[in-house]
Amino acid sequence: MKRTKMYALFLAVCMGAGTILGGCGTQTVPEASEQNTVEEIKEEANTEEEPIAIEIVTGQTVTLPEENFINEALNEALGIELTFNILGAGSDYATALNTRIAGGDIPDIFYIPRDSSETFYQYIKNGMLLDLSPYMDQLQPVIEWGGGEESLAPNMYEGKLYAIPKKSRTSYNTWVIRKDWLEKLGMETPSTLEEGLEVAKAITFNDPDGNGKDDTYGFSFYNGVDAFNAILNPYDGSVSNNIIIRDGKVTSSLLQEGMKEGLEMCKQWVDAGVVDPDIIANTLESEQDKIYQGQIGMCCIDWAGLYKKANMDKVKSVSPDAEWECITPLTKEGNDSAVYDILDVTNVRGDYAVGANVGKDPEKLQKVIELLNYIVSEEGNRLLSYGIEGRHYNLEDGKVVPTELMSEECDFLWAYQICFRDDLTYLQVKFPEAEEQVKFVYDIERYEVYDAAVELPEGFYLADMDKYIEENMIKFIYGQRPISEYDQFIEELNTQFRFDEYLEIAAQQLEEKGYLN
Repeated sequence: MKRTKMYALFLAVCMGAGTILGGCGTQTVPEASEQNTVEEIKEEANTEEEPIAIEIVTGQTVTLPEENFINEALNEALGIELTFNILGAGSDYATALNTRIAGGDIPDIFYIPRDSSETFYQYIKNGMLLDLSPYMDQLQPVIEWGGGEESLAPNMYEGKLYAIPKKSRTSYNTWVIRKDWLEKLGMETPSTLEEGLEVAKAITFNDPDGNGKDDTYGFSFYNGVDAFNAILNPYDGSVSNNIIIRDGKVTSSLLQEGMKEGLEMCKQWVDAGVVDPDIIANTLESEQDKIYQGQIGMCCIDWAGLYKKANMDKVKSVSPDAEWECITPLTKEGNDSAVYDILDVTNVRGDYAVGANVGKDPEKLQKVIELLNYIVSEEGNRLLSYGIEGRHYNLEDGKVVPTELMSEECDFLWAYQICFRDDLTYLQVKFPEAEEQVKFVYDIERYEVYDAAVELPEGFYLADMDKYIEENMIKFIYGQRPISEYDQFIEELNTQFRFDEYLEIAAQQLEEKGYLN
């Protein structure tokens, strides 16, 4: 439904302007023959003229400083005059961007609204985005940064490159446990879900905080019913319809052999009374508050939600002796695969694109290519990650060492990371208090899915099926529907929501995009 609304909004804005892209229907991306090659661009560009003006437009919740040292550094390094405009965030950004584009004013580089792939494809069809394929040789630093040519599929449409590649990122959710409580209870760190259940019972019923009250729980998380993926993932399943590849074939996490057994394990944890009763409704903030107040002894959380200094200080202010430890994800007994949390390996499409009009201006196009290559270079990546050397950081034996000014002046830098960043190194530099935990979480094996690679056909409403799946997962886990009816549930998905048809579409598209090779 969200995708439909976004597209309707886009059309309404364009029609309100009289023409699409003022345009938009008649504005086309130049053919490769009409676009100058980079060699021709270099010959035509007059380097002695005024700096080339380049505008980047984005939608972010960040405030830029009045004295923008990042703009100044990029201008000096590249001979450009950079303008970085923020047009709001979320739907406000999409509205503002589409209004501007409908008037025929396409930014040089701009953030693609992330409501769905449909917006990206609609921009391409209406000639808003520059085909970068003729310049792939010159953009090799960016392409290699994003994982190489084999990783370009999500950035392409009909064999042409439209989104600027970016470095992929991982999940940062992790299992954590109150190690000091384990010691008080005389228990060892659990490694399996069965052992974890026994530890959760002790935390819940054996008064680990010694206050004489029945006020602790053995397991919590946030993010709705997805909390139970911590238990289901080791069984090769999940609470959602995630597209996966097994034995060279496309299938769904819901169809895996271990799903019923995994749901039974989830139900065991709930029936034992060890699960936070608010787990489905929890937000990150409510889970954090329970951690701060010493109400939870084992949970899953993003590392930053616990180990950033400000958050750990809140823990220590209430419980000075609290010792939270990252632990390896609990496994199914007899299975050593410590896999946890959904990671869509196809959700790596770039967030930014180059406006089609840039292809008509050889000098600007040359500078845009130089800019993109620069920001993924060692020098450019350091600038956009850490600020100015000697002011915000120093290099000691090749390692970035922050100064006090980094934390005071560099909170906005992430908005400039068009191609993302070297995330592990970045986080360890920015948050030295959690360097060990960041590395631990970064190395956790994730449950890899391919959801973002599937383009929905017209008239297929995945959101309705997803809602039905979520409702029934809650019923299975909380005993409101017997797990013995799981096969019947799958048949309901087929007959009511065309689940089997969706899987056929997914299989065809993943094969066409090369994910089965």
